[in-house]
Amino acid sequence: MFHHIFSLLGDLLNEAAKAAKAAESRPPSVRPMNSTARATPTQPQPPTDFSDLPQAPARTVQAVNVPGKNAILPEAYIDRTDLTEFTVPDGVRTIGYNAFRNCSALQRITLPDTLEEIGNGAFQDCRSLTEIHIPDSVKKIGNHAFSKCSQLKSFRFPKGMTGKRVEVGMFYDCTSLETVELPERLSGLFENVFPNCECLRNVTLPEGISEIGSWTFQDCGLIEEIKIPSTVSVIQYKAFLGSGLREIFIPDNVKIIDIYRTFASCKNLQRIRLPIGVQFRHVFHDRDEDGGVGTCFADCDALKTVYLGTRQFELEGKLNDDSLLMMYMELAADGDQTAAVIVRKDQERAMQLLDLLGNDDLRSRLKANGIA
Repeated sequence: MFHHIFSLLGDLLNEAAKAAKAAESRPPSVRPMNSTARATPTQPQPPTDFSDLPQAPARTVQAVNVPGKNAILPEAYIDRTDLTEFTVPDGVRTIGYNAFRNCSALQRITLPDTLEEIGNGAFQDCRSLTEIHIPDSVKKIGNHAFSKCSQLKSFRFPKGMTGKRVEVGMFYDCTSLETVELPERLSGLFENVFPNCECLRNVTLPEGISEIGSWTFQDCGLIEEIKIPSTVSVIQYKAFLGSGLREIFIPDNVKIIDIYRTFASCKNLQRIRLPIGVQFRHVFHDRDEDGGVGTCFADCDALKTVYLGTRQFELEGKLNDDSLLMMYMELAADGDQTAAVIVRKDQERAMQLLDLLGNDDLRSRLKANGIA
C-alpha cells in the first residue's frame, strides 16, 4: 500500500516539473487592458519656469582666478595690499582689466618683452608705484590704466603705440607726474589724459591727434605753453580749464573751439592767437553757455593780448562776443573778406557797438567796404 502511495507522489512531481518547463518555453502573455497591475512610470517633463525647479538648499561655489597661459586675468590681484614688487613672467601677452588695481603697496613691476596689451584700469590706484617701464612690444593701453597712481613721476610710451590712440583717463589724478614722453605720432581723440596732474610741466603733443578732448589739461597748474599739432581741428570744452597756460597759439587748422569753459580760470593766460573764422561751438545749449565767448575765457583776468589771424589787438576789458566782434570789424574795414562775412552775419549788433563807442572812423571804413 505504501509502495502504491509513493508511486502516485512520484508521478505528480514529474507532471509538475513538466508543466513548469513548458511554461518557461512559452512567450509572455499580454495583460488585458482592465488589468489591475501597476503601470510603468512615465519620464518627468522638463521644467518650464522657476516654479518647476526643486526647492532644495543651494550649494555655494567659490570662483577662483586661475592664471592664464599667456595672460594675467582680469582682477587677478585686485586690492592686494601685500604686493610690493611683481615680475610678470615671460610669455605673457595681456594684462587684463583691473588686474593690479588698488595694489596700494606695489612700488615696482617688471614687464616682459612679450607683452602686447595692458587692460583698462590695470594699475589704477597703485598709489606707491613710482616708475614703470613699458616695453616697446605693447600696442594698446586701456583707459584709466594708470589713473590715481599718485606717486608716479615719469612715463614713456612704447614705440608700439605709435599711430594709436591714447585712451581716456590714462593719467587722471597722477598728482606727482612730472614728465611724459608720447609717441612720435598718435591718432584720434586725445581726451581726459592729464587732469589734475599738478606737477606736469612740459608735454609735446605729437601729430596725428584730431581733437584735444575735454579735461585733457584741466588743473595742470604748471603747464605754461602747449603747441597745438597741425592735425588738430577741434578743442573741446574744459580742455584747459584751470591750467597754468601763459600763452597759446591756436593754428588755422583748428576750426572749432567749444564755448563751455575751455580756457576758463587760466589765471596766468596773457596772450592768445585765434584763427580768423574759428567757430565757437555751443555744446550744452543752456544757461551755462549764455556768456558766449566770455564763458570760454571766464576768469582769464590777465588776458590782454589777442592775435586774430596776424593782427594784434590789446584788450580793454575781457575777451567776449562784443570784443571779438570789434576785432572782426577792424579786419573787415581793412578788407579781410572772411571777417566781412562774419560782421554781416551780426551786422545789427555791430552797428549797436559802433553807436555805443561813437567810433565814426571805423564806421566810415566799414562803409567804404560796403558793410555799414
